[in-house]
Amino acid sequence: MANPQQSEQLTVVEWERAPATQVRSKYEHYQEYLKRIPELETRPVPISLDEWAYTGSTPNSYKVVPAYAWAFHEMFRHSDLFQLGAFTFATAMMSEDKTDAVLNPTGLMFKMYRDHFGVIPVEVSGDSSQPKPIYPAGGDQPAVNPGSDTFPLDVSAAFSEDRKTLTFAVISPSDSEQQIKLAINNIKLSNQGHLWRMAPSGVDATIIVGQKPQVEIQAQQLTMVPDTMEVPPLCNSRCSEKNCVVTRMRSRVKSALLGRLTTCCF
Repeated sequence: MANPQQSEQLTVVEWERAPATQVRSKYEHYQEYLKRIPELETRPVPISLDEWAYTGSTPNSYKVVPAYAWAFHEMFRHSDLFQLGAFTFATAMMSEDKTDAVLNPTGLMFKMYRDHFGVIPVEVSGDSSQPKPIYPAGGDQPAVNPGSDTFPLDVSAAFSEDRKTLTFAVISPSDSEQQIKLAINNIKLSNQGHLWRMAPSGVDATIIVGQKPQVEIQAQQLTMVPDTMEVPPLCNSRCSEKNCVVTRMRSRVKSALLGRLTTCCF
């Protein structure tokens, strides 16, 4: 999805953003189609992304996980348009040998979102806009950078199908610890929840079949809805640490929250 020739010139944040940038550019292209083909308003043709993936990291490593999650979030923001995303087999979601196979970090990320994230998008607003794109608009480059108005974090939220659970996901591509203040409106949450997090010790952490996994989904129970979330850095000065958190919390209307690669549910 991203131009590998540009990857060496990108900062860590922009490298992680690159797949979501491609999703955003396709969304913007479609808006131009709507101007040129008015019939699309009454007979919409949704987008199905086929064989999408990202390269440029060590096989089976964690490095691509925040990038894939960011691309997910951008599809979720425009789920009225993006109705299918068929991940390519070439980069795979498994580590295998001749007799055994286990989910690699990418596979774990897919599983975490599938098991814990909602299906009905919820609006996320903030007071810290994403920076302007570093390249001129056109071709693969959008006029507006992907991401929520929570820079340097990216946040996505969704209800479960029965609207009894609110979930949110937070991705941090920053090299320093971040804080995000939560203001959840028009819903009353309970004080019981769950959090799931992927936060390995380094970006090159891997899962190799037959070896102790270096990447795991960490689970935690929550006893209150936090006013502020502490989001650890994606990486330190050597880019040795990345993380993503998902939080899920339940209430009269069950709800859920996601973050660093972290997931919460209340």
